[in-house]
Amino acid sequence: MQLPTIIQGGMGVGVSGWRLARAVASTGQLGVVSGVALDTLMVRRLQLGDRGGDIRRALARFPDPSVAERIVERYFVEGGIDPGAPFRLVPKVTVVPPVEVSKPVPVSVTLVPPAVGPLDAPSAPDGLGGC
Repeated sequence: MQLPTIIQGGMGVGVSGWRLARAVASTGQLGVVSGVALDTLMVRRLQLGDRGGDIRRALARFPDPSVAERIVERYFVEGGIDPGAPFRLVPKVTVVPPVEVSKPVPVSVTLVPPAVGPLDAPSAPDGLGGC
């Protein structure tokens, strides 16, 4: 394997984009685009009206259509939000999730007694190895 002579990097997806990385890669070199804050960039572009439809086209190929549909339903604004209007924010991962994502999660717990060793068995009144 031959290593690339040029590694183009340091450009964020919202700063440079795929076109520069593609141009570098088409010469046989390595074009890199950072994916920092992709979630924020995606929902902002949707809220700006997704001119050209690139974001919605990409979401249409997402493996879980229900997730893609929820994203478009929540963030897409036909024609874009009014100039100066605030963007709807993306929920961030936290230790304590916001109320809107805090839903009870069904959990199934099966209690399994520990293995009974030869030294534990005689002293275990309930047959659970002294637990």
